[in-house]
Parts: sequence; C-alpha cells; structure tokens
Amino acid sequence: MASSTFFVMSCSQVVQSGGTVDGGDAGLAVEVSSLLWETLLMGTFVAGALFFHFYRTSSAQAEARRIARKKQEELDEPLPPATQSPKAYKAPSAPREPRQNQRRRSSGENRRPTDTELHRKLNQQICAQDSAFRILEIVGAHANDLNEVNLATALHRVAKWTKREARNPESVQANPHWRTLLVLVEAKHRNFNAQGLANGMWALATMRVTVACERPLLEALSAEIVRRLDSKQFSPQAIANAAWACATLRFRPMDLLRGLEREAQTMLGQFNPQDLANMMWAYATLGEASGDFTAKVARAARPLLRDFKPQEMSNLLWAFATAKHPNHDLFEEAADIIIRQAPYLNSQALANITWSYATLNHHHQQLLETVSAAATPKLRWFNSQELSNLLWACATLRHKDMALLEAAASVVTAGCERFNPQDVANTCWAVASLRYANGPMLDALARAATAQKSRFYPQAMANCLWCFACLEHKSQALFWAMSDAAVAQMYGFNSTDLVTTAHAYGTVGVRIPELLQAIGTAAARRIGEFKPSALTMIEAAFQKLDFEHAELQEALATVAERRKSGASAVGRAAFEVGAVPETSGRRSGSRSD
Repeated sequence: MASSTFFVMSCSQVVQSGGTVDGGDAGLAVEVSSLLWETLLMGTFVAGALFFHFYRTSSAQAEARRIARKKQEELDEPLPPATQSPKAYKAPSAPREPRQNQRRRSSGENRRPTDTELHRKLNQQICAQDSAFRILEIVGAHANDLNEVNLATALHRVAKWTKREARNPESVQANPHWRTLLVLVEAKHRNFNAQGLANGMWALATMRVTVACERPLLEALSAEIVRRLDSKQFSPQAIANAAWACATLRFRPMDLLRGLEREAQTMLGQFNPQDLANMMWAYATLGEASGDFTAKVARAARPLLRDFKPQEMSNLLWAFATAKHPNHDLFEEAADIIIRQAPYLNSQALANITWSYATLNHHHQQLLETVSAAATPKLRWFNSQELSNLLWACATLRHKDMALLEAAASVVTAGCERFNPQDVANTCWAVASLRYANGPMLDALARAATAQKSRFYPQAMANCLWCFACLEHKSQALFWAMSDAAVAQMYGFNSTDLVTTAHAYGTVGVRIPELLQAIGTAAARRIGEFKPSALTMIEAAFQKLDFEHAELQEALATVAERRKSGASAVGRAAFEVGAVPETSGRRSGSRSD
C-alpha cells in the first residue's frame, strides 16, 4: 500500500514538471519504473493463480457431476427381459474363449450382465420401491431371474409396505403376481438363509394369509427352520418373529414350537425387551406356555423392565396373565415402572395392564389408583373392549373410583350402541359388582342388549340380566327380549347361568311362563350339579313368580329326602354355585407389531 502511494506521488511530480526530469530526479524515475514493473508482475502472478484455482474447482465439479450422472443412468438402466426358462443360480464355468473374443469382452462389446450383477440390480430395484404393488410388478416381470435373496427381500418388503401403508392385505393378495411370489418362495425356500426363513414367516403372518390355503408353504418354511435350529444360525429376533408368526396365524406346528422354545431357553440372555415380549405373547396366545418356560422368561425380563416400551410391557404382562402363570416379583417390579409411566400410556396399555393384574388377582392399590387417574381423562379414546376390560378389572379387584365410573358412564351412555354383546355383558357385570347405578347408562345398555339379543351367549345373557336385577333397574323390554333368546339357547346354559337367570327374573318380578318352563326342565335334568343354596334360589324365584314346575318340584323333593337320610358326601359335594355370577374372564385385546 505504501509503495503504491509513493508511486502515485512520484508520477504526479513528473507530470507537474512538464514531463522533464532533471539530474536530481533521475533516481526517482528509475525507482518509479521498477515499482511499476513489480506491480505488473505481481498482478499477473495473482491472476494466473486465481485462474488455475477456478479451473481445477470447476473441473472437479464437472467430474463429480459426470460420475453421479453415470451412476444414476446405471440404476435407471432397464433390466434385460426375463428369459423363458429359469436360470441356475450358480452356472458351471464356461470353457475358455478364443483370445479375440476375450479382447472383445474386455473392451465392453456385446457384454451381458452376470447372474451376480443381475441379482444385485434386482435387489436394488426391489429395495428402491415404495409400494407393495410396484414390488410385485418387478416379481412378475422377472420371475425367472429372481434368486433366493431377491425372493426373501421381495416377500419381506411387500408385507412391510402393506403394513406401512395401512392397506388391506386382501387387496395386495388379489394381485396375480402375489401368487407368483409365493410359488417361487416355496420352490426355492431351501436356499434361504436363517433370517430369510424367519422373515418369510413374519411376512406371511403380517399379510394375514389363510392357513388353509397356504399350509404347504407354511409347513415347508417351518420344516426348514426346524432342520436348521441346531446349527445356531438363528438370532433372538428371528426366533421371536417365527413364534410370533405362528401365533398370529393360529398355526400350530408342534415340532417348530418346541424347537423354538428349546433354542430360546439357551439364549434368553441375548433377547431384548421386544423379543421377550413377542416370544411370551406367542406362546401364551397358542396356549403352549409351560411353567418352566415362563419362569425363565420372567428371570430374563426382570433386569430389563426399565427398557420395555409400554406396548411391550403390556404384552408381557398380558401373556403371563393369559398363561395363568403368576409371578409376584415380576408384577411388583413392573408396577413401580408402570406407575411412573402411567400418564404417557395409551388406552390399550392401560386396559391390558389392569386386566392382567385382575386376571391373576394381583392387587396393587397404588397401581390401581394411578392407572384410574391416568385413564379417566382418556376414556373417550378407549374402544368398547378396552373400556369394558378396564371396568371389569376394577370390579374384579374391588376398586371403586367414582371419578372413573362417572366418566365411563358418560362414554357408555353416548356410544354403547357400538358395543358387542360381550362388551355389554362385562360392563353390566362390572357396574353391578361395584354397585354403581347410573340410570341413563343402564337405559343405554338395555337398548344395546335388546338390539343384539340373538348374539348373546348364555353366560353373557345371564350376567346382563343379573346386573339389572342387582341394581333394581327394571327394564321390561330387555327382560322380554332376553327371554326369547334364552329359551332358544337353553341347551347351552350351565347350572350357574340357570340360577342367575331365574334369580334375575324373580327379583324384578317379570313372569314369562315359557322361559320359566325351560329353566325348570333344564334344572331338573341337571339337579346333581347344584348345591343346596342354588336350589333354594331357584325355588324362591319360582315361588315369587307364582309358577309351578312339576318335574322340578319332584327333583327338589328327591334331593331333600336324600339330605335328610344322610346322602353320601360325594352327592352333597356336587352342589356348588356362587351368589355372584362369574364373568367370561376373556382375554384382553392385546396385540404384538
């Protein structure tokens, strides 16, 4: 900067002197000239350096664009058309070609993709698709070129995209290429690796295939898994997925189930929470959970409980309750975690967890209070099964939370027409057991039950009638409608159902001769199944309704004589029935995705 300033000042002096330079200024002129040349040379060097830098940068960018465009063209390049006959996966080596042909191939002329390149490209295209139908189009177009890796990938991703897009699996199965895919899988399943076999089972279960239609394929995959189990090729996830698939499809290959259980027991320490929950859920669903297996799963799960997600936790507890294998330590430790997570649990988790504790009669007061408080503001998002299961669990554990019951009454009153008969019966049994009488809710339940009277099974029918009698809520329309359905299904009533039904009609004072005649006949023929208190209840109901049944009276007289004459202890022990009817104890709607 200083040199430039000096140069400008010197030039100004020269110009002011008229362009002449005396002897004293000669040195100054020489210095000015030197500075001028130095400046020009420096500028030329900087300009050259900048030009070279920009040239290299632009060249590199152009090369990168060329390479990216070439790769994209390779991915977009259409595959060769499918051949008419299947290709062998590993072709024998070809004889040596003449040198001229070798040079031609090395130069790229007339080059066809090898099997490995073709299969790799097929897998890339399958994985690049974002729809089950597009994957099936590739399967249909290149059916003869797909190897076992392509088939395993295609089957897994078709199921994955069907689930992700929330499509109806039947719409995907209607595609003709779906059948092509299954035929190819069955033909080449022996070449699948262990993960491919397990993923294939998972995919078929996710697609909800019909076992009767796909039994050959399911049995082939199951047999191949059994054959390889001893080779230790299967990961914990693969074992759990195979078991989950069998349970989801209600498919019971006992060799496979026993093999998976045996293999799982040797590596339970490697299972993560999802694998443990899915494994236990599967065996509980199929009714194959042994006591030894559930105990080992509990020991493996307890150190990992803090890592369980809400759905995994609810599935695990549901499985133990369904298998009727209580584990006090597991449920106590799980309760402490659930209490902290309760505000963040969804409706299904809240209902399933409470149902599990009630089914095993494991009372944990703090858990019940916390779950009730968390569920109360969310009840409007509960479906009918979740709501009825939650109320059933609270009633079973004798937990009466008025805030929960009032919120439930509002939801039931507004939407119980969507309840199925079992939901109606369980809700009725729960509110009656808790002695919670809400008029609008009971009227709504009566209307829902009347509309579905022919769909009630005997136990649900008896529980529903007992509710209205217990709460002294007389609904003439309901009792008359249920009488027709009860007479039609009287062959299915057990001793408890008969006593409960007779007691309900006697309590509300609704006299229907056809129903009473059917109850009396059924009770007389099963007289040995009742205990004395139950017979007394039936007799009292008939007397209150002023109805006589000759056959029943004769049977009652015979029983009375036997009691007086000291009948055998075996005969007296045969009479057993409770004052409060039992519920179906149905399993909660637990699921594992």
